[in-house]
Amino acid sequence: MPDADAAAAAAADSASRPKRTTLSTLRYDLRAAIPEPAKQLLALFKGELSLVVTISSAYGYFLAGDLNWSWIGLACTFSGTIALAFAAAVGNQIREVPFDRMMPRTQRRPLVTGYFTVPQAYAMQAALIGTGVPLLLIAAQGHPLAATLGLATGALYTLVYTPVKRMHRWNTELGAVVGAIPVLVGWSCAVPSWNAHMLSAGALAEPVGVLASMGCWHALAGFFFLYAWQMQHFMTIAFKEQASYARAGYHMMAGSAAVKKGLAWVGLLCLFPVACYATGVTSFMFVISGSLANAMVVLPYLAWYRALHSPLSAGGGIGGVATQRWAKKTLGLGVLYFLVFVALTLFHVVAQPPSMVHNLVPVQWRRWAMAVCTHKSQHMREEIERLKQVEAEEAEAKRRVHQQQLKAIAATKLPAEAAATTATAAPTPAAGPLSLPKP
Repeated sequence: MPDADAAAAAAADSASRPKRTTLSTLRYDLRAAIPEPAKQLLALFKGELSLVVTISSAYGYFLAGDLNWSWIGLACTFSGTIALAFAAAVGNQIREVPFDRMMPRTQRRPLVTGYFTVPQAYAMQAALIGTGVPLLLIAAQGHPLAATLGLATGALYTLVYTPVKRMHRWNTELGAVVGAIPVLVGWSCAVPSWNAHMLSAGALAEPVGVLASMGCWHALAGFFFLYAWQMQHFMTIAFKEQASYARAGYHMMAGSAAVKKGLAWVGLLCLFPVACYATGVTSFMFVISGSLANAMVVLPYLAWYRALHSPLSAGGGIGGVATQRWAKKTLGLGVLYFLVFVALTLFHVVAQPPSMVHNLVPVQWRRWAMAVCTHKSQHMREEIERLKQVEAEEAEAKRRVHQQQLKAIAATKLPAEAAATTATAAPTPAAGPLSLPKP
């Protein structure tokens, strides 16, 4: 059978050829290298989703600038957020065990396969909550707002968002709020004074005014970016998994409606750099660099939308090959876009005092940044001039103190020297006539 022999030879040739390394293959290789117990724990904790939550919290922490930060505070914020994210993921899987059995994407979760039992999951959830809350309290210097926001995020995710997914298709909007709150957790850890202001009567009466007066547009900008990014990202997931979601009874946006809604949120993300510059959150250069970064998600979305409305003969339509291919590319590029956009926001952020990110950047990179970003250059030059002025004032103050000390020492030495000089210059008594010894 020559056809079978030719097919076998082609398969052997393709297997012998080195595979092209992509993000998917790298991700698969990394998972294969992880030991099985750790792999099951990461699946229970939803490691990738929890990592995004933790990055969001660190994003809010860095947006605050050098207002009141420390390495201990940053470490406690990071650790406390990821502990509460793990706890929320465990609670979500406990409630969704019957439905996870219906979807191929979730059929191998550890609670479904029985690798962990439900009582063990409850015990791990309690331990994670008991670890995360004290860490956030330490990060916020004892103020309760960060820990309260962290607990509220987990409660909304487990007790509200999880059941609403089976009730209404607008559950994604609620889930995006839950996913954006970690930015405020990080901000409240970096700015403990914000806790007292937000819990005051004025904040409850007019929260937007209090936020604006405290310069908290940075926190609001981070919250909006996370919300908009999640909306377009989960519209992509809803399109790809629409058959599985329908089988499990989840009410999700599907078909062309999901693509249109995701494209609308991508359009709002295009306005985000301009809004950040208008509110003073970033420099003008973020309008340029942020717009270039937006192309990473705008172009794939447009190609996906065009493929969806192409004829079936060209691979279009909901189940077409081209449509599914562009949906997969849009999903992968969306994750990369998230990381790039967060880095650009922190690079161009205008904080007073300057953001701690600038202090972590090597001097050579700062000079390159000054050459690239004109507004940043002006801001950094002003900061350098201010630091030089402070150093000059401190040097002048030290010089004056030193002069005063010298005058004081001279004032204490003068009486002693005068007394010594007087004693030396005093006349000696006149000697009497010499008396010669008698012979």
